[in-house]
Amino acid sequence: MEVTARPQIKQGVIFSYVNIGAQIIVSLLYTPILIRMLGQKEYGLFQIAFSAIGLFSILDLGLGNANIRYTALYRASGEKQKESRLHGMFFIIYSLIGIIGFSLGMWFCSQVSHIFDSNMSLDEVTRLRTMLTFVVASLSLSFPLSVFGFIIQGYERFVFFKLVALVRILLVPLASVALLYAGYRSVGVIAVISIVNVVLLIVNTIYCFSSLRVKLSFRNPDWGILKEIMAYSLFVFLGVLAYHVNNSSNQFILGIVAGARQVSVYALAYNLVIYFMILAKAISGVFLPAFTRIPRDGNETALYNKYFTSIGRLQFYVLALFYMGFVFFGRSFITLWAGPGFENSYYVCLILISSLSVYLVQTAGQSVLQALNKHQFSSMLFLAASLISIAISFWLSGLWGAIGAATSLGVTWLIGYGLIMNVFYGLKIGLRMVEFWKQIVRILPALLPAIILGVIISNVADIDSWLKLGGGVMMFSLVYILCVIRFSFNSFETSLIPAPIRIILLKLRICE
Repeated sequence: MEVTARPQIKQGVIFSYVNIGAQIIVSLLYTPILIRMLGQKEYGLFQIAFSAIGLFSILDLGLGNANIRYTALYRASGEKQKESRLHGMFFIIYSLIGIIGFSLGMWFCSQVSHIFDSNMSLDEVTRLRTMLTFVVASLSLSFPLSVFGFIIQGYERFVFFKLVALVRILLVPLASVALLYAGYRSVGVIAVISIVNVVLLIVNTIYCFSSLRVKLSFRNPDWGILKEIMAYSLFVFLGVLAYHVNNSSNQFILGIVAGARQVSVYALAYNLVIYFMILAKAISGVFLPAFTRIPRDGNETALYNKYFTSIGRLQFYVLALFYMGFVFFGRSFITLWAGPGFENSYYVCLILISSLSVYLVQTAGQSVLQALNKHQFSSMLFLAASLISIAISFWLSGLWGAIGAATSLGVTWLIGYGLIMNVFYGLKIGLRMVEFWKQIVRILPALLPAIILGVIISNVADIDSWLKLGGGVMMFSLVYILCVIRFSFNSFETSLIPAPIRIILLKLRICE
């Protein structure tokens, strides 16, 4: 029976949030096990090898998004022959990318001893080279096989695609922990990650041929459309490039100039920053489809401003809760979670989330840019900021290790993602940025009781157990939530509270 797209989309959204929750929970449980069983230095080596996955993924060139788009277009118009030729063309392109990636990767592996030898022992360099070899080999196979994942998304079979992703999220840590207890080290963990990724890509391939009846035609590829596809993909690629440079470059730089221990300190903190970003984008993802329904009748700017401010306030509530919670309880959390040797991870994470907060409160602005087809500037700006960060990072990482790497990225984030984008939103898009920040500032007085409580708990209580940490976080969170509802929520924000809870709050005269 054919499953219609609409239920698939709804269920796909549900699975997206399930996957986000699973990813965060699994990572929080899996990371301390990995650290304790590998040790800090070897965990740093593992993170360098793992970050290579992101860097080599740049070779995708943003074509994956185009593959999904054109598959959906041809499927909607019933042009099966063009669709088959499209799939065949992408398979050829990605196979060539895989070959290029393998060649570049093996050359890089041969240079590992020259790149990292100043701050790593011979044994560490040897293990890193072995891990990178596994990564390169699996990625080379992954490129042509990834075509079938894009086809599944183009067919809007989101449930199957998200289920496979969920299996990956759960299977990788389970298999890794089993190998660690069996006596294998970081090389074994990287090997199992590589094998699981390739096996699940093969599952996608089988599904395409058996269930979707996909065909690949290599006769008369439509190379003429490639120019159109590349034009579409260019700015997608720039955004992807900036993302992967941010995610991976500092681990490599720290490995070169400061050693594996500093890599582990930075990588642990950056993983927490990723969760901070996910929280912001999850909120905007719920509301932003409304942008696509705004008519172009001359009044769209006013509606963009209304949505931009409303979504920004909601994002601020959530981000401020987690930001302040980390300020007050983050040091204790990292000590309990990761163990000794990761004290500076607190400061690394604090630098990054502080500099990123301005941008994350305004992620709705990126959707406004896309709706107006003016996202090219932000893509180029983010890439430029990432490249400048790399240049600064070599200097600061040598001086201050992980904190220096975080400072280099934080400064470019704050100036590029924060200051410059605010000016661009105001001058070029017509968003009322002064009014936006006035709305945010009006929230601040409601936070004072929670701030006072957080200062008292973090300075008076000796938080040396998970029970004490949990109690402190719950008290702080409860006071924060009740205060912002009572003193800051407007009518729209109050309407978002589920009815049973709103009735209780009304009776307590908290929600009016």
